[in-house]
Amino acid sequence: MPGDFSYRGGASANPQFDQSTLLLEDCEGTYKWLNSGTGADYVGLFDASFCYFGTKGWKLRTRATTPAADDIVTAGRPLTFPMVRRLIVRGRVNFSDVSLVKALYCQLAVYDGVRGYPATLRFRPNTPDVCYLNSAGVYVAIPALAVVVGDLNWYMFEMAIDLVSLKYVYARFGGIEADLSGLAIQDAGAFAARSVQLTFDMTAIGAAQAEVGMDSVYVGAHDQL
Repeated sequence: MPGDFSYRGGASANPQFDQSTLLLEDCEGTYKWLNSGTGADYVGLFDASFCYFGTKGWKLRTRATTPAADDIVTAGRPLTFPMVRRLIVRGRVNFSDVSLVKALYCQLAVYDGVRGYPATLRFRPNTPDVCYLNSAGVYVAIPALAVVVGDLNWYMFEMAIDLVSLKYVYARFGGIEADLSGLAIQDAGAFAARSVQLTFDMTAIGAAQAEVGMDSVYVGAHDQL
């Protein structure tokens, strides 16, 4: 009997069972992210302050005690290594007070069991600009994505990378797409473990707490999910 007509087991409409889906973070469940930062009272959690959908969103806030310029808060999580050619990271972000945020970094680092490749976007809402990390480890501005950012507004961000060529595919922000095809991702050197790591870093511009909110973060192969 041809394979097209043979029984292949069950199927599910739940995308978490799809091997091409690495992350569906709706910020409604258990907080599974690893936080770090300057000082001791930085914040990384799910609560009602920043929710786009549902009842909770994701809050990242730099330290409250003796805040200083360049304070940082980081949230990261290891993900499964996919069996797909392309990976997309997508989410929604809110800068509650743009004047207090120096930069937000979104990094999708791919470790193929031999070397590490950190694909990274940097958002500086005060400039404003969006940059990608090039193969030499230098941030390069993407002119098309220089969207003026307003307090408490929500913005969609997205980055796609090719896991075979180890190049960027595109970046999106504020409803605008920039073609990054052909631009190589940085080779960060030898790394034995085979994994994918998603990390967000947010830095303060001055001696005051900075914060961003996020919601509906996705990592996977599907452009239209």
